[in-house]
Amino acid sequence: MKKVILFAIVSVILFFGCQKEQAYDKSQALMSKLEIENVGKRHNEIVYEVIRSDKEYKSINEVIRNVDTKVTNEGSLINLNQSDAEAFGQGIPEKVLSRFNNHKSYSWVKKIFSIDFDNITLKEAVEHLSNIEKEAKNSILDKNELTAVLVSISVAKNSAELWMSKNQGGLALSEKIIKKQNFFSPELRDIGFDNTNIDGGSTSAKADPTKTKKTSIIVASDAIGAYTGFIQTAVLAPIPGANAAIAANTVLQGATASILSAISLW
Repeated sequence: MKKVILFAIVSVILFFGCQKEQAYDKSQALMSKLEIENVGKRHNEIVYEVIRSDKEYKSINEVIRNVDTKVTNEGSLINLNQSDAEAFGQGIPEKVLSRFNNHKSYSWVKKIFSIDFDNITLKEAVEHLSNIEKEAKNSILDKNELTAVLVSISVAKNSAELWMSKNQGGLALSEKIIKKQNFFSPELRDIGFDNTNIDGGSTSAKADPTKTKKTSIIVASDAIGAYTGFIQTAVLAPIPGANAAIAANTVLQGATASILSAISLW
């Protein structure tokens, strides 16, 4: 399984590193339109690959280890810290986003929480997200802050397709988790993050299994995970060729947030 995840993450680096630039006004954003679109696509591919595997996860640590890796040829990737990982596992992505309320992009990304992904179609979800995207492009955000919004929207669009039901126009990945009882061990399903945090200690909270807005929570988690990944590595932007590493780290954290959310929500 580790080889599967390693291959998936390394392929992210190669995928982004080999893309030719698509015509796009990069005076507006740090990354090209193609690079931004590919962030969302690769996020889905990695999450789907992990869900499809025959691996049974017995602990939160094991989930993190199997998704996390260091990729040195484009710069080391940084996965979620313990606090953020727990927040995603508890189904409260807004807690993670609140750490970035000093960023100008914060209020734009926060708009994702206003979309009810559980009760609209995929087409409607994409339209809502596209409206946020258009408004952000017309704002006075600098390159880094605008790109942070755009990659979050890209991941949210793709995440919505991944998790929304077939009746909504999505791929209904949650159904695959529910049917595949060996994906998470019974013990892990029962305890969520209790007594199994990243450092092996204990934590008192876990996601409420009765939450009804599960799709909205996981789409927001995916987007906020990607947002944190981008913000943490955007400082590399002045380095030639850094976009590949920034994009890969954005995908990595978005995918990890997605899988951790799925543990408690389904």
